[in-house]
Amino acid sequence: MIWSDRYREIYGVAPNAPLSHELFLDAIDPKDRDYVRDAHADALKQRKQYGLQYRIVLPDGSRRWISAIGPGCDDTAGNPIRIEGAVLDSIEEKMAAENLLASEKRYHALIEQSPDGIGLISANGKVLYLSPATTRMTGYAFDERLGRFYFDRVHPDDLATVHETLTFVRQKPSVRETLQFRYRDKDGSWRWIESVLTNMLDEPSIRAIIYNDRDIAERKETERALIKSEERLKMTLAAASMSSWDFDLATERMTWEETLALVHPDDRASVTRVIDGSMNEGGDYQLEYRTVAPDGTVRWLATNGRTFLDRTGRAVRTMGVSRDITEHKRAEVDLKTRNQELHWLHEISQEILASQHLKAMPKIILEKALSVSSCDLGIIRLMNQTTGFLEPVASQGYKDPESPSQHRKIVKNGTTDSLAQTLNLKHTLVQERLQDKPGVQNFKNEGIQSLITVPVRADNHVLGILQLGNRTARTFQPDLINFLETLGCNLGIAVQMNNHLDDALASQTQLRNLTHKLVEAQETERRHIARELHDEIGQELTALKLSLGLAARSESGHDKSRLDDAAELIDDLVAKVRDFSLRLRPAILDDLGLLPALLWYFKSFTAQTNIQVYFQHTLDRRFSTELETAAYRIVQESLTNVARHAKVSEISVRISINRQLFRIEIQDHGAGFDPTTATDKTAGLTGMSERAAAVGGHITVLSAAGAGTLMTAEFPLEEGRSDFTESRSAYAEL
Repeated sequence: MIWSDRYREIYGVAPNAPLSHELFLDAIDPKDRDYVRDAHADALKQRKQYGLQYRIVLPDGSRRWISAIGPGCDDTAGNPIRIEGAVLDSIEEKMAAENLLASEKRYHALIEQSPDGIGLISANGKVLYLSPATTRMTGYAFDERLGRFYFDRVHPDDLATVHETLTFVRQKPSVRETLQFRYRDKDGSWRWIESVLTNMLDEPSIRAIIYNDRDIAERKETERALIKSEERLKMTLAAASMSSWDFDLATERMTWEETLALVHPDDRASVTRVIDGSMNEGGDYQLEYRTVAPDGTVRWLATNGRTFLDRTGRAVRTMGVSRDITEHKRAEVDLKTRNQELHWLHEISQEILASQHLKAMPKIILEKALSVSSCDLGIIRLMNQTTGFLEPVASQGYKDPESPSQHRKIVKNGTTDSLAQTLNLKHTLVQERLQDKPGVQNFKNEGIQSLITVPVRADNHVLGILQLGNRTARTFQPDLINFLETLGCNLGIAVQMNNHLDDALASQTQLRNLTHKLVEAQETERRHIARELHDEIGQELTALKLSLGLAARSESGHDKSRLDDAAELIDDLVAKVRDFSLRLRPAILDDLGLLPALLWYFKSFTAQTNIQVYFQHTLDRRFSTELETAAYRIVQESLTNVARHAKVSEISVRISINRQLFRIEIQDHGAGFDPTTATDKTAGLTGMSERAAAVGGHITVLSAAGAGTLMTAEFPLEEGRSDFTESRSAYAEL
């Protein structure tokens, strides 16, 4: 292998370093190595010239592009024997090519991503190229427009201008001209286009006219709107001759005193301050002020002006425009009033929903009504369904605050009384000039000249009336009437809710009383049956046992054995009767109280079920018979449920009391259940809830399948304390 000095220099090989084919291949970039090896092999095999460009890796790790050319050579016998060639350092050439390629990519990216349509047309107007933006803008595909006359889609009214501009551009090398025209899209609609034409026909690499199209539809729409706005402004200014000015202060005399004379006295100081500041400092200023016409009419004006100063700081020109904003100001006041009304209505609605004392609502609503209406006097009367009277429930503004309570109204059909009309016709009655009519004398005595009567309604039923009066004659505007009627409806809802609440509370009280009587009757009957079993049947069984005992002593053998068996049966029956009697109504509950009764019951419960009861309490006194009975029965029913369903070996019972509350907690860690499905179906839970409610208490059950159950019962306690020492001592003697 023979390398020239330049070859060694290009490859970075020292002049005296040994050469080998492996050295040559190792110097080639691994990505190009197979490519070079295959090219050399092909040149030897085909005995042909090769030309390559590939990368080599220099000893310092850098890479260089080179070009290699040469033939594959053979011997005299025609056998391939070597490769000859020359190499050139082509890094600069390669970088130039890469830079050119990158530049072309950037150029194409700019053309393709530009929002403007860019293209080439020939001297006669045929399309040579169009960018993607043109197809997006007009809807035509590239091949639909290529070779066609670009301007054959121009609006007929714009065609002459387009041809004239194209002719001008074609005749002027390198000239640039801008024109606007309408262009028909593929969907048939017309689009405003602004096109910039540049003559590049003499540029050898282009030989075309470049166009740059931009969609100006929005701009045209804005221009049309601006023209219309200017026209409207001109019409407005023409209709109001004093609404604009433009004074050249150097040539015209301007007298502010004449202008200020028209300004409302309360606004003159602020207007003077702003105008003087503008004359001294220049620039823009804004004013809102009132003017007073010779006939006394007050109008609001909004003025926008500008004062121009010369180099010395002297005002030389002022101009501006004024507009009448009287209606706007009135609308602002009305809007503020409406917002305030809506705010009040919202407050009233929230108070109705949240209040637990709805009977206070008439006073609140009357205060709002008087505040909004600016009336001097107001009264609300509600219908008493029992007596038929309209009873005053709220009043304000009377000379004698006791006067309204002395004038209850009873409504009679067929009268002309304003109250009767409002109640019967169910609509608002407005009397802007109060006449001497039935039912208004009380208002006349108060000096009322204008009166409005609004029904208090709910579900199309009139429940009362709201009346507002003014001591000076006035009119009631429709917006005010609507607001007052809304207040009347809100009050009607409050009254209806209060009536429903009273009915519900009465029904609840009746139900509680009935439940209490049923429970009391049940306990009384149980007590009676228990005593009958204990006293009557127990005594009879005892007498029978004594008789059998006497008979057994006088008999012998088989008959005596049978009498002994009968005596044992009677003993068992006596025990069962006694146990049944205690279950019906343990006498210990009446005689000794709740604590001894519970201790006896827990002992009996454990003996029967083998379930241990862990009992904690703070009981230190006796309670009412009703409360002790309810507590005992709830504990009894809860433990019975545990024995039936919980599958546990122990249960905890906690009773705590304070001055206000009696609390029972019964907890097990057994099977548990879903209270949402069991409460409505289980008579035991329902019965416990009813017993608790009968003495003003309630129960809560927390449970889930596999998580056990916690039953809590709470009862309110009245102030007071009874000594429990005697009951505990009596129980200790048992």
